[in-house]
Amino acid sequence: MVKGVLTCYKSLLKERLANFNGEDEGTENLQRANLEIVERVAGITAGIMEQYQPGDPLPRTGFPVMGGETVQPPPWKDEMQWFIVISTLKGNGLAGEEGGRVILQKRADPDSLLMALPEDIIDGIDPEILKERGITANMTVSSVPEYRLLFDPEAVLEADLEDIDDLALQLDLDPDTHATFRETVFLKQLVATRVQEAIEDRGTLTPEEVAEILKESVIEDPDGIWTISLNLSPEFVKGVLEDLRKIGLLSKKGTEFRRV
Repeated sequence: MVKGVLTCYKSLLKERLANFNGEDEGTENLQRANLEIVERVAGITAGIMEQYQPGDPLPRTGFPVMGGETVQPPPWKDEMQWFIVISTLKGNGLAGEEGGRVILQKRADPDSLLMALPEDIIDGIDPEILKERGITANMTVSSVPEYRLLFDPEAVLEADLEDIDDLALQLDLDPDTHATFRETVFLKQLVATRVQEAIEDRGTLTPEEVAEILKESVIEDPDGIWTISLNLSPEFVKGVLEDLRKIGLLSKKGTEFRRV
């Protein structure tokens, strides 16, 4: 996902559209659609700020009858835009769930709100331009099956990514397959490094405690363009801890791990 202030999105997209010369019609249409979404979300949010007071429940979306209550569908046609509006309000602390309803908690200038959008909105844009506008990319690493590698722990954790690239080139591997494998090795090494740092800082920790520390950890690149959040389950973290124990970097007593 990409995060930035709403007004920065609008100016960036308008500038991009002004520079298109018709050579890439697909990208131009995509960014035009992105600008339309941003502007509609800004308009809907402005309408909410004008029409509702803090403490008021916001209207439901979707079907005429929800939860046994007959409701009037909202005047805007696109459910996706309403979802983005609600997510944006919640993400900026302006709305929250109470009793199954979304309640407006306070008001703010819509153009000042931080908004999350799909990453295609920054496709092909110079990172320096994004940095100037305060727009950042965020990737969350979750412990889903594709990140569970069935390789010897030492081979994965000590692998050199440049050597992997050279080997893939020599074997003429499919580029997409190689890219997925390379990313998986990188993420495994990243998580292993963060796990060791957490234990080194705290001394002795359980998998559950390490998972909580990692969840609060955000990794940024030196230029501040992208961030990685580690939303990992205790079971996945325990597997990483056991891998580190097997290659002699950690020791275990009971349910707790410590640095060797």
